[in-house]
Amino acid sequence: MKEKDIYLIRHGQTALNTEGRALGQSDISLNDEGIEEVKKLALHLTEQGVQPQRIYTSPLLRARRTAELLRSTLGGVIEEDAALREINYGEHEGIDRQGLREIEYGYSSLKMQGGKGETAEEVERRVLPFLNSVLQTDEDSILIVTHAFSASILAQIMMSIPRTFPNIQPLSTADYSHFMVEKGGE
Repeated sequence: MKEKDIYLIRHGQTALNTEGRALGQSDISLNDEGIEEVKKLALHLTEQGVQPQRIYTSPLLRARRTAELLRSTLGGVIEEDAALREINYGEHEGIDRQGLREIEYGYSSLKMQGGKGETAEEVERRVLPFLNSVLQTDEDSILIVTHAFSASILAQIMMSIPRTFPNIQPLSTADYSHFMVEKGGE
């Protein structure tokens, strides 16, 4: 069976990223550094021979702008999917790194529910049907532009590891993980 290349990409830098704050579903765009990061990533992916047929993206501005910048260099068709939104941190939205550690970056269900936020299990229930549909497509090369927490959950699913804080799969801004899967498979 032929393989499918999936590139899981975190959006470029924003002003809140530089402050070390959790953006969650706050809808802010890239800063100038973030735009430059994404342009460098696009050149790197070009050098690697990446030619995506489709670029799936979260509808949040920072991810959407990242997808547009990547498409301008790499080509492909952009498709927004709300399943790729970042975790809803609820009352924890905008917290700093210390606060993120206290809620285990969103993996503490009890603390997330107490703060009216989305749990890791809820994010998984949101992204899993999306991932399953992507795996069933005939496309050979796909970019998925999303956010730190959602990307970690997707990576954990694709690596078949538990969705827990010790297994977090962090991506820096404008960074990526590459997965090769069998078409129509897992």
